[in-house]
Amino acid sequence: MKKQIGILLLLSVTLFGCLGDDVDRPTVVPQLVFAPALTYYKAITNTTDVQIRWNRSTTDLQKNFKGYFVKLFSSQIDSTNLLGEDVTLEELDSVHVGPGDTSYTFHNLSLLKRYTAEVFGERFSNDTPVYSENKSYISFTYDSRGVSAPKNIYASSSSATIVNLFWDSSQSESQQNFAGYIIRYRDTSQTNSHVIEPPGGRISAKGLNPGSLTRFASLTVPGNTFPPIEREYKFWVKAIRTDSVESDDSIGISWSGAERLGGLQVLIDTGVFIGGNGTGTGYAISTADVSNSNTYFTPHFDGTTLTLTGLHTTLFAKRIDMIDSTGMDHFGFSSPINDNEYTETSLALPTPTGNGGAQVYALMPSGRVRLFIPSIRDSSGVSRYVSTASNGQKSITVTASYQPISPAKLPYF
Repeated sequence: MKKQIGILLLLSVTLFGCLGDDVDRPTVVPQLVFAPALTYYKAITNTTDVQIRWNRSTTDLQKNFKGYFVKLFSSQIDSTNLLGEDVTLEELDSVHVGPGDTSYTFHNLSLLKRYTAEVFGERFSNDTPVYSENKSYISFTYDSRGVSAPKNIYASSSSATIVNLFWDSSQSESQQNFAGYIIRYRDTSQTNSHVIEPPGGRISAKGLNPGSLTRFASLTVPGNTFPPIEREYKFWVKAIRTDSVESDDSIGISWSGAERLGGLQVLIDTGVFIGGNGTGTGYAISTADVSNSNTYFTPHFDGTTLTLTGLHTTLFAKRIDMIDSTGMDHFGFSSPINDNEYTETSLALPTPTGNGGAQVYALMPSGRVRLFIPSIRDSSGVSRYVSTASNGQKSITVTASYQPISPAKLPYF
């Protein structure tokens, strides 16, 4: 009983003490504010202005968050930390930016000079600004010169869903703000489709060696679900600066993938077939007697000259390209070969001079084909197309980039 009375007295005293306190304002708990996670820059083309941009701070919805404090410095690269912030030299300007803004433009920068921008989160304490302990920064070389796209573009097929692009160097490559190239493409059958940036995005201007052309990229594109797999795409190449500003101009080309077949050893004076493999799921290159109605050309060698002769309405283009040892994948076309260019019933190949070979073009009943006949060097160092087996049989090697005839009648290989 005495214990219960003691507990009641304790509760009464506690309640009386609480009710006696004055509660005239909310409890104030200080909240830290943080800087944005990332800061960017954009040189305004052909001006002396730079726009500094940043992500929103994770604390920008707090009631005590009042905005951002942005500083601009002249700076120099820190040789001990090349990937970090520059060494700041002189504060050139600073500005308070409200919480709803995520950019500010500074003026009167000098071309090719180094600068650093720092961005802090900001709150106030008794009308005194208090800045975040952390900061976001960007160090850069200011270069507001525009960049230009390449003047020429070429393409070829590497497989049913791989297109090779080649282009001349941009005239802007020597500029300090030049970062490389960016490629986009879209399915030409989808008129309302949006432009898609392929995996890999920007293509660096450094270290690309496609042979006779300066720049090169191999792009994998979606194909049809069932044969023919090939689909036509429109590709664009633009130059891009280090601040992610793209060139105003672009260069474009339409192309598709094609079937890559071979290389098959083909006996001289036998017939060659290129087309469906009979299963409905793919294509093949094979040989048969020239009397077979499914053979489309035959090679003949007179001891000096290799000649390809069309069979069963096959025609060749007069054009013959001698390509080097880099092969078919490093050869590009500025446009497809038109049907009216296939006029020759036979074609004599030029004498090879190196380790490359001859590339010829044929329009067959089954489709269009780019044929590559590689050269070889004999023991005396002489280049030739024809090899001789121990039994005396002579043969050549044939590799094909083949575009099957389809409702779309794609002319690309």
